[in-house]
Amino acid sequence: MKNAEIDELQGDRQLVIASHRMMILAVAEMGGFSKWKRFFEGYQATVDKLDSMDAIPSGEVVALPPRKS
Repeated sequence: MKNAEIDELQGDRQLVIASHRMMILAVAEMGGFSKWKRFFEGYQATVDKLDSMDAIPSGEVVALPPRKS
């Protein structure tokens, strides 16, 4: 029973990390990563923990030209 609970918690953790990464990418795509990061001023330990969990995407976000219809 404990192993099933551990498996479920690990699955939940992976889901939260993936969701968090996509949320940050969406905010960055709209030009707001610096605004997101501002919410964590004074909480560098939190940002470091998120980074160690691979919950903060790395790389550069670039704006793409609008699609032609």
